[in-house]
Order: sequence, then structure tokens, then C-alpha cells
Amino acid sequence: MVQPLVVFISYSRDDTEIAHEITRVLEKGGHKPWIDEQLILGQRWKDKLKQAIDECDAFLILLSPATLESEWCQWEYAEALSQNKPIFPVVIEAIAKPLPPAFEGLSDIQYLNITGGITATNSAALVGGIFQAQPLPRTPDTEKPEPPPPELESNMRASMTLTDRDAVTAIDVTEPLTRLPVPNQNPLPRGIKARLTIGHNRTPDTTEKPVHMTMFTIGRSPNMDLPIPERRVSKHHLSIYWGNGRFFLVDYSLNGTWLNGERIQNNRPVALDDDFEHRIDLARTDTYLNFLYTSENSD
Repeated sequence: MVQPLVVFISYSRDDTEIAHEITRVLEKGGHKPWIDEQLILGQRWKDKLKQAIDECDAFLILLSPATLESEWCQWEYAEALSQNKPIFPVVIEAIAKPLPPAFEGLSDIQYLNITGGITATNSAALVGGIFQAQPLPRTPDTEKPEPPPPELESNMRASMTLTDRDAVTAIDVTEPLTRLPVPNQNPLPRGIKARLTIGHNRTPDTTEKPVHMTMFTIGRSPNMDLPIPERRVSKHHLSIYWGNGRFFLVDYSLNGTWLNGERIQNNRPVALDDDFEHRIDLARTDTYLNFLYTSENSD
């Protein structure tokens, strides 16, 4: 069973809305995000933030122009580096200037780009990508910044009310960061074989479709990897994706998905066992799917 990760989320107050959206995505994906609204009145911000970073499994930083100007984001990032925490950058808004020295090393880390807003595809990449986060080496001569002065501490992110800001604009990121590949652009790891069998309740005929990529989409839309033109099937009904050494299934539909006879929760990935043929029913339509994957010895 895949263990959930405790994920510290570092963000600028200007990006509160998207930070809350990402928190919900990680929660639905089975992780345990930590966001600073969990602090209560009277707690010392610096001590509690340091403790939260110390206890996290991964440090997720939301990158935007506001992040680069935030003294607290700079301090949190330096603290994560000093504790050798795995770093996972998520670009939420285009950055048109070089990264400042306070964010040294970020240009060498794979990142996830969600400047176009949160979608089903990048939600899956976010939930699975956390497992790919890697720690950065910290050079001995790097000076660790001090946190902002006490008078700013009491005002830090004082208002947690969501704004009416629209989703971040889809603009190409100009920073020379290494892009975290979108799952459907990656071939499956060597030795992993997967297939879908498409069947119909009214006829005995079946069709097999091999799965070669780490993201496979199913739905009524013709641009899905497996289009199913049935009225009760949603345009993007579900995805099957590879992450952390196994396949997961996640339902995005309005009318539901049943896995091995049980309806699964919407937008929450479910792990699929290998060497087992899983039956998938979509909205109780005539079409059903059987999914099977195996792991072979690469020698």
C-alpha cells in the first residue's frame, strides 16, 4: 500500500486561492498537506513553521512573481534546504526574470507547470509527482537568511479568505527550469505491460487495447485515449496512470465508476494491484473494461 506523504506548502499570500485548491487536490489524492492556516493565534510563526518543515516528507513551493518577492517563502525554502527536504516546485504563474539568489538550486529541479489552472491531468501529475521530489545539496558557504522582522510576523498571511482572482493565466514559463513531464508523455517503465479489454454486456465480443503510456484517459470526448461514445459517460470519465511503482485509477465523472463491483470516490486515486484483472464499469453503461498489468523481470 502506498503511504501518504506529509507535504508542506510554501506560498505567497497573493496566491492563497490556488494554494487552497492544491491543498484539496493533495487531500483527495491521499496525501496530508500542511498549510499555514493550521497555525492558531498565539503560536510563534517561526518555531511552528520550522517544526512543520522538519516533520514533512516533501516541501512543495508554489512559484510565482509574488513568491520570489516573499521574505517568508525565501526563509521557508532555505529552512527546507538546511533540513535536506525533498523539494517539489509547482509553477502557478509565469516568471519573466531570473530566479533570485535566495532560490538557488530551484533551476535544477524538475517542476510541474499549472499556469493554465488545475486540470484532471495535472492533478494526477501533482499527486504522483510528489513521490519524485528530491533533496538538493546545500553548499557550506550558502548563507541562510533570517526570517522577516517580528513586526511582519504578526501580519504574515493574516487574511486566509479566498479571493475572487481567476485561475492563473496560461503563459509559457520563461525560466530555464527542467519541466516535469506530463504523465501521458512518458512511456511505461521497462518490464511493465498493461492492457485494457473492452467488452459489452449484450454481446460476447471483446477488443484488447494495449496501454503503453503512464497516463491513459477514457471518456466520451473523441480526444480521449479510449473514446466511449455513450450518453452517460462523461467527456473525461476516468484516468488510469502509473506512479510510485504501480497503476492508479481516478474517477472524474458525473455518473460514477465502479471498480470490481464497488463505486469509487470521485477524484480520489485508487491503487490497482498487479497480476489481477480489474473490472471497471462506467456509469452502469453497456460497456465495461477489464484492466490488467504485469511486471516482468528486466534481465
